[in-house]
Amino acid sequence: RSNKSEWTISLAATHIGIVTIPSFELNGQKTQPIAIQVAQDEQAPEVNDLVEVQTQLSTTELYPNESALLKARLIIKADPRRLQNPTVAPPAVEGLELNAASEANQYQTVLDGVEVTVVDQNFRITAKEAGTYQLNEPVFKGTIVYGSNYSGGTRLVPIETKAKTYSITVNPKPS
Repeated sequence: RSNKSEWTISLAATHIGIVTIPSFELNGQKTQPIAIQVAQDEQAPEVNDLVEVQTQLSTTELYPNESALLKARLIIKADPRRLQNPTVAPPAVEGLELNAASEANQYQTVLDGVEVTVVDQNFRITAKEAGTYQLNEPVFKGTIVYGSNYSGGTRLVPIETKAKTYSITVNPKPS
């Protein structure tokens, strides 16, 4: 009688370069470390081909107790059923009050001949004290199961949008 255990472990590189899988020991047996060269996939889609965040800020100059409106739109250009662990980090600003001004509104539409899922939401930014503040727009993070038309295979493509930053100036209360 013989007994065999085989483990299959999926790996996903987090950065480009040489990545080393360390050795590990199990029941007195030890593996050798394995070095893997990680390169950029030239055929992988760009983040903007899959997901896009658009924002519009009503004004970048406020006075204390005055508000601005941030209109945020998330456009998912891929099939939403292929998304895994999607999260949306809301806009962020330190030193100003930030509240949702509307509920998130999700709908399907066609943009540039492509069927997309759109999520719209408005946020109200209210100034309290004079100063200069940095507002970061929402960020989408997730993974998409991406299929290749040539090989018929699929792979997981991580997606993370880069947050655009707005500079907001709050002027002192006029005399």
